[in-house]
Order: sequence, then structure tokens, then C-alpha cells
Amino acid sequence: TAPLSSPPRRLSKTNHSSSPAISPKAPPSVASDNLLLELQKKDASKDSLLHLAVISGSLRILELVLPLMARQKEGVLLDAYDEGGNTAICLAAGLGKDKAIELLIQWGASPNKKNKEGDAPLHLAASNISDGHTQCVRMLLSKGAEVDLSDSNGDTSLHLACAVGAMQSIPILLEFGASLTQRNHLGLNPAEIACWFGHEKALPSLLSLSSTPSSARTPPFSSSAPVSIPPSSPHGTTSNSLSLPSSSSDSEPPRYLHPTVPDPPVTALHIAAFRGHIHCLSLLLESNQWDPNQKDSEGRTPLHLASLSGQRDCIQMLLHFGSEVNEEVGGCGLTAAGLAAKYGHVECLTFLVTHGAGQEMSMGAHLLHLASAEGVVPVVMYLLESVRGLDLECKDRLGWTPLHHAAHNGHAKCTEILLNAGANALSQNVREDTPLHSAISKGTKLCAKLLLDSKPQLLQTKNKLSLCPLQTAVIHKQFECVDLIVKVSGKGVQDGSLCGMKRE
Repeated sequence: TAPLSSPPRRLSKTNHSSSPAISPKAPPSVASDNLLLELQKKDASKDSLLHLAVISGSLRILELVLPLMARQKEGVLLDAYDEGGNTAICLAAGLGKDKAIELLIQWGASPNKKNKEGDAPLHLAASNISDGHTQCVRMLLSKGAEVDLSDSNGDTSLHLACAVGAMQSIPILLEFGASLTQRNHLGLNPAEIACWFGHEKALPSLLSLSSTPSSARTPPFSSSAPVSIPPSSPHGTTSNSLSLPSSSSDSEPPRYLHPTVPDPPVTALHIAAFRGHIHCLSLLLESNQWDPNQKDSEGRTPLHLASLSGQRDCIQMLLHFGSEVNEEVGGCGLTAAGLAAKYGHVECLTFLVTHGAGQEMSMGAHLLHLASAEGVVPVVMYLLESVRGLDLECKDRLGWTPLHHAAHNGHAKCTEILLNAGANALSQNVREDTPLHSAISKGTKLCAKLLLDSKPQLLQTKNKLSLCPLQTAVIHKQFECVDLIVKVSGKGVQDGSLCGMKRE
């Protein structure tokens, strides 16, 4: 599925930003058939005289050539494409030339003929914000343009007007019956598009005419539909699936994964919160039509999305309007504070903790687990310095401590910080693996060295399978860790003294 279109719409691959010099003189005085051939000839840019007349804004030339072209082949020449794949009326709409549109339709041009990129004239007019384009919107609708015709992305003209904030065109589209509920290929309606792009001024008219807020609907979302994130987004790598803590093997830590991009959110409230558009969020909440604890198809509230994207002001507003601070994401059990910790939003986490967010979640994860597993040093430092009663030895459902997670994932700085804070390097999980076993199984050599420097006796520990760290390194083919263990122990493998083993 194509991502949301980026406004404004481009007419074509050719440059129509400047008008060519065209003298408004009458066509040659020849027989009409020969004249028609002259009219169809194209210049160096491969634009016909009709397209050039539209680009130049010469109504006089249009008035001269349109009657001749309209008589041929039932007006098919009027809807011919230029080199960029645009019809003459598409050019007129994209350039904001309403009088040219009126003339073209008067002589038979179709107001609904799409260009080769799937845009109808109304799409091109509605996705621009100048007064001329607003006049084109009214002209096209009054001359028979289909108000809810969708483009190749499933966007209607109202979607596009909401995307660019064409405030003058939106009322005109609504006046002609534009649908408030039609959804594009991403499953978004016009109000949700307005929230995505932060055009709060578009919302009052959209919401006042909508009998049902989108929170009461269940749109047919595609589970794999991507959402385009602009370059200014604070987010990094995205994940398109919500993974629950793995139960297939307790040798791996619980996976506290969550998508950084909604796929897509169900409601306008979710979108406004995720994108950080505080004015849109305020309008929605103050309308009293929206439940601040409404969950999307993956069990996320607006507070969850605001927290994972680092929108502190939105978090404050949602809590003011009654969002549950310790509500968990359905399935994975992460709270808003857990998401803020996982994605490194210290300011958001601080605000949530001071407003009642708990440290522990129902599936056993603590805030310190999440920050340590991701290697988020600022969050780890904040928790160590600011949270009263912080338990360095807290264990998740598989017995993993924060130190297990940091060492396993190769986060050396977090490992060092936890050790310096007093974390127990000899702690064992349900498999009786120490953090050293966890580090070695993944080949995180630097973390393994930090652990051995802290507790050399770790070399003698064994897990439930009676495997010592050296045997774990061999089994997992982590030969750099084998070398490290031999070097740290000061003994060779051949003497059999490692792991407490004695040669016969």
C-alpha cells in the first residue's frame, strides 16, 4: 500500500511552474482539417497547443482552438495527455485556472478524467491552498466532478484538502456532500488525516457534521499497511508487529517489543497523541465525544502512543482528561511508563512516574528491565537516581534481572552502571544462568569481561544443565569468549581446572 501522499500534488514530471511566451494570435487561415493537424503538433517539451494555452493562461487561444478540437472524434483530443501524463483540465486544476476549467468543460472535457498518476482534476485543485485553487474546486464540483472519487492511494479530495490544510476548500467539499467516513488505503478518514498533519482548524467543521466519532467504528485496517513517517519524526527503526514475551524457550529473555509506528491507529485521538499535535488533541478531548482510554486494534490507548513517541504535553493533557496511567497494552503488558522507558523518553517517564505510574507490569517486567534490555543509559540513570525503593534484583517471569538483560544484549555501559550500583553478578534466572552465561551465549565479549572483572568466581558457576560459562561459550561457538575466559582464568583449557572440572 502506498504511503500518505505528501502535499502539494505534483502535476507531472515536466516543469509547468513558469508560463511559456505564447502570442495570442489566431491560427493560420487554412482548411479546418489542416488546422487541426497544426493544433495537435507539439513543441520541444512535447506539449500540444491546447496544453500550452492552459499553462500560459491564454483564454483567447483556448476560445479559438476548443471549438475545432471538440468537433473531432467526439472531443477525445480534449482529454489527451501531455508528456507528463496530464490532460489539459488536470493542468488547469493544478495551476489554479478556474476560467480555463470552465471553458474546457463547456466544450466537452471530462471533469473526472484522471492523469496517468491517478489524480483527477478535483484532487489536484483540492490539494493546493491558494485562492485560485479554491475557485477551481467550486468550479469543478458545480460542473459535475465526483466529490468522493478516490486517487491511487484511496484518498478523496477531502482527504487531500485535510492533508494540506486547505481551509477554504474543505467547506466547499462538505457543501457538495463529501464523505466524512470514506477511508483511504491506510484506513484513515478525513478527520484522521487532519489530525495526522496537525491541521486543527479543519476539525471543527469535520466533527460538527460527523454523527459518530471514529472511536465507535472498527475500520477494515490492513495488518501490514505502512504509515509514512516524515523525516522530522523522532523515531528510529520501526517494527510492524507486536511481539509478546516469548514462551518457546526460556534460554532467551522475554521480548518486550512494541511497534514505534501505529499500524495505523483506530481513532483521530490516537493519531493526534502519537504525532504530538496538542491542539488537535485538545479539540477532540474537549468535544466530549472521545474516550481517552479507547483502545485501538492492538490494545493501545492514546496515552500509550503518546508515551512511545515522546509527546510529553500530550501525556499531560490525556492524564488531565482521565487517561489511566497504569493501563497496559493488550497482550504484551506494557504500560505507558514502560513504553517511555523502552524508547528512552526520560521527560515523559519522569512525568508519568510523578503522576502515579508503577514500576512493575503484570507480566513481570519492571521499568529497569525495559531500559536495561534496550541499553537506554539516560533512563537507567534516572531510575537509579530518582526512584525510591528501586530493586536492582527485580526479576521478570523468567527470572531475568536487569543485569541479565543488559549483558545479554551487549549493552556494556548499562552493564557497568548496574554493577557499580551494586547489582548482583551472581544472580541466577529460572535456568540458573548467571548474567555471564547470558552474555556469553550471545557473544557479548565486553559485557562478559566487565562481569568477570567484577566477580571472577563466575567462572565456577553452573546452570541447570550443569554448564559452566566456558562450556556455554563452546556450545554457542563464541570462541572469542572462550579466549577471554582462558585469559582471565590464567589457566589453559588442557589442565582441566576451568569450571571446576578435574582431568582423570
